[in-house]
Amino acid sequence: MASEDTTTSVEDVVEIPIDLNSIDKSLLLFYLAGKTPLSVADFAENCTNKPSTVGYILRTRFENETSIDMDHTLRLSSDTRHTVIRGGEALISAGDELLVRGKSHLSRDDHAKAADCFAQAVSSLQSVAERYDAIDYESAKLEDIITTTKGRHDSAAVEAAKKSINHHVVRASQLGNEAEKHIDHQPSRAAEYYQKAANQLSQALETTKEHNQSTWKEDSKLAVQPIKRKLTDVSEKLDSVEDSISTSATEASNDSGDAEMENKPSSEPSDQDLIDAVQRLAAKCEESPRPEVVDKYGEYPADGYIETFGSWEDALTAANLDLIDEATRERRVYSRMEVLDAVGDLIDKLGHVPSQTEMNRKGAVSATTVANRCENWNTALSLVNRANGVKQPSKQQVSRGESDENKVARTAEPPQHNSTEADEDGILDEIASDFDDL
Repeated sequence: MASEDTTTSVEDVVEIPIDLNSIDKSLLLFYLAGKTPLSVADFAENCTNKPSTVGYILRTRFENETSIDMDHTLRLSSDTRHTVIRGGEALISAGDELLVRGKSHLSRDDHAKAADCFAQAVSSLQSVAERYDAIDYESAKLEDIITTTKGRHDSAAVEAAKKSINHHVVRASQLGNEAEKHIDHQPSRAAEYYQKAANQLSQALETTKEHNQSTWKEDSKLAVQPIKRKLTDVSEKLDSVEDSISTSATEASNDSGDAEMENKPSSEPSDQDLIDAVQRLAAKCEESPRPEVVDKYGEYPADGYIETFGSWEDALTAANLDLIDEATRERRVYSRMEVLDAVGDLIDKLGHVPSQTEMNRKGAVSATTVANRCENWNTALSLVNRANGVKQPSKQQVSRGESDENKVARTAEPPQHNSTEADEDGILDEIASDFDDL
């Protein structure tokens, strides 16, 4: 990066707000060359002087260089041409310094810093060219330098972008290979790798788009379609794995629920049965449940607790659970009931248990919100299944759900591999456009 104090714009040489009594004439006129004609009132907003005195100072100190019409419009006089040309010297000098600095970075193959210096040089020199154009002063040499510098910037920017894109594409390929190894035996792990591969390709795509917005020459732009195709392919594989995980979770939950219903005793629950059930639900919710949550997602109705223990608060106390803090819960964006209902609603809409990707895309809340509010994704599914007449999943399935929660967080890092920064699929040959060095 160029240093922070580099002069690259008119605002860098003309301090705003302007003190009309002390500013150098050539700098002010250079500044105004890109602004006039403008109203005196608008100009006064950028001055330290009182608005009522701005017109007077312009008529006295700058009487030969400016004029004010009857409608209070400020204009530059024809006598300012030489002064405006001289006012651009600071920015021309700054542009020249940035060119030298950019070439130095380029000699060390630091293409990113070189591109940044060249871009700032273009900005500085274009500020001068715009004001020279306003006074009908043409500088063929200045225009040539700007054109050449744009080419230098694009050349350096392409190399910097290709290096970054290549890194993300190669990493995505490595992660995709790791995912393939885990599909059969650890599908949740495979989904983690596919998600990370998709993230890498998304970064490559974003880098490509940012690069294309920053270049001037059309033949310096990079193609986005090859990366989009890669990203679509990985996303489809991720969806397939998550669908498979969701189907397996539903089947296991149904099998477990059927077995539990067969073994369920027909007698009324004892006090201890009620306490154990509400404690299990509280563990899944990670807080004391409300009566309506127990009614829909619990093993026994809330009325049974109130009849047995006298009140809902007494039931929670008997189960050694905290009483409900209504004030804290009122501040939440979604209640737990709303989160679980959102899962149930999407099941009804789709006709099957959604994957976490489907929850993110089509649900009223995200899969992450569901997992955070219900211990993990599979626990939420088991609660919704219970509300539909299916009992909770087995301990083995709950354990698998905890792995899925890690999948939602997407934080587990796969093993690192030593590899060369080579484009295994030759994708960069499709992305990069050829152009000549300047």
